[in-house]
Amino acid sequence: MESNRNAPSENSTNVFIADLDLRLIYMNRRALEFMTKMNSTLEKLFGMTTREMLGVKIDAFHGSHAGRIREKLTNPANLPLQTDIKFGQYVLALNRHEGLYK
Repeated sequence: MESNRNAPSENSTNVFIADLDLRLIYMNRRALEFMTKMNSTLEKLFGMTTREMLGVKIDAFHGSHAGRIREKLTNPANLPLQTDIKFGQYVLALNRHEGLYK
């Protein structure tokens, strides 16, 4: 049987996946554990818990910058894209590749 070391659920990196409408549809175990530790910050900043994040469009997390961020993430001309997202005392690295646009 082949190893699934690179499967998102087994990855040692926080993995978040959004659909083409930028709705958060998946968090691997590591991301879920990390975000659960941040529940009080999530509730304070966004009025939701980690589990409530699933199904929410990422626009909800970006306030007045949502339109600009949505344009960067959905326009294939901007890809691949790498940036950092500051979340409380943490910095999350965002890596967006062409993926489904091919």
